[in-house]
Amino acid sequence: GDDPRSPEVENITIEIENDEALEGASSKPALAVLGDGETSNSLRIDGFKRPFRESQVRELLDKYGTVTYMWMDNIKTHCYVMYETETEAIAC
Repeated sequence: GDDPRSPEVENITIEIENDEALEGASSKPALAVLGDGETSNSLRIDGFKRPFRESQVRELLDKYGTVTYMWMDNIKTHCYVMYETETEAIAC
């Protein structure tokens, strides 16, 4: 199941298929929004396309700002990411 330590987050989807796909790649636009409409610095990212390395995901996420926390499940179906600021999370 989901990591019980995870923050309340908005779902987005990102695709990483191989090293070539990372060139110029970006996640689909998403806003980290809590249920009450307030923004957050936390995201849940779903929809990964294997094969990929966790380091590829981290490299891509680092392009949007300072990642302060990242957790990915063992079978690489989703991850939780916290950025230093809400602005960085929104940019992702």
